[in-house]
Amino acid sequence: MARVGAPEDIANAVSFFVGEDAGFVSGQVQAAWAGLAVGRVDQSL
Repeated sequence: MARVGAPEDIANAVSFFVGEDAGFVSGQVQAAWAGLAVGRVDQSL
């Protein structure tokens, strides 16, 4: 991505997970980092 994330980006992700389209999704952790974690390994997860 060629831009810094905005609060609206997080709000869109939250909106999806609380909406009916995510009715079959449960127990997920969604990282909304805009690709900042690409190439990095977080061993704490």
